[in-house]
Amino acid sequence: MKKMISLNQIFFDRLTKIEKDKYCHIESAIKIQNLYFEFVNDYLAFEQKIVFKSKRDEERYFTEIKPSFIAHFIYARKILEIEAALASASDFDKIIAFEQSKILHFKEKNFELSKAYQNKTGQFAQMENYSSGIYDDQVFKELSRTLTFDLFIAFYKAYEKIEIYLLELKFNKTKQFTQPIIPLEVPFTKTEIAELSYAIQELKGKRAISVKHLASKLGAVFGVEAFNIYDAFRDIGNRDQNKTILLNKLQSALLIKIDNKYK
Repeated sequence: MKKMISLNQIFFDRLTKIEKDKYCHIESAIKIQNLYFEFVNDYLAFEQKIVFKSKRDEERYFTEIKPSFIAHFIYARKILEIEAALASASDFDKIIAFEQSKILHFKEKNFELSKAYQNKTGQFAQMENYSSGIYDDQVFKELSRTLTFDLFIAFYKAYEKIEIYLLELKFNKTKQFTQPIIPLEVPFTKTEIAELSYAIQELKGKRAISVKHLASKLGAVFGVEAFNIYDAFRDIGNRDQNKTILLNKLQSALLIKIDNKYK
C-alpha cells in the first residue's frame, strides 16, 4: 500500500505542475490524458498485487486513491469531446446546456449514492461493490450500467470539475460580448484590411466565415472604421502591378525576423 501511495503522490505532483502552467483547456486536457496513460499500467499492476492490511486501507484505495486518478482521465476526455463539439458547431449555448443536462441526469440517476457520498455516511462506507482493473475507456461504458462505487466516485469528482469548466465557458462568452474591443495602435488602411481579410478567407475556406464579418473584426482590432469591403477589393484589383502589397510586406518582414533570429 505504501508503494501505491508513493506512486499516487508522484502522479499528483506532475498533475499539479500541469495545472499551474495555465495551459488552454485543450492543451491541459491532452497533457493530463498523456500523463494518465504514462501511469496507468503502474496503477493496474499495483492493484493486481496489492494486499490490504486493513479494511480502512482497502476503503481508502477504492474510495480515494483509485477514483481520484480515474477522475482526471474522465475529465480530460470530456474536455476534448466538448471542445471538439464547440469547434465543429455554431450553437454554443445548446452544447453547453446539453452537457450540463447530462451531469444533472447523472446526479439524479445516482441520487442516493450522491447523498451518501456527500455526507460520508456509514451506508457509503460499508458498501463493498468495487471494481478491479478498470482503467481505460471501459469506464465510460459503465455509465449505461449500474456503476460500481469506485467508478461512481470517479465520475462524481470529474463532473464537479467539468461543471466549473462549463461555467467558465459561459462566463468568458458573456465577457467577450460585453467588453468592447480596445483597438491596437497599429496603422492599417481600409484597403490593407480588405487585402488581409480576403487572403485569410481564401486560405481557410469560404464557408468558415464571411469576408465582410472578418473585415469587421479585423477593423475593430486595428482601429479601422467600417467601410465597404467590396469597393476596397475592387481597388486592389485595379492596381497596375503589385496587387498584394500588404501580404508581400508581411512576408518580407517575417522572413527578415526569422533570418535575424536563427542565423
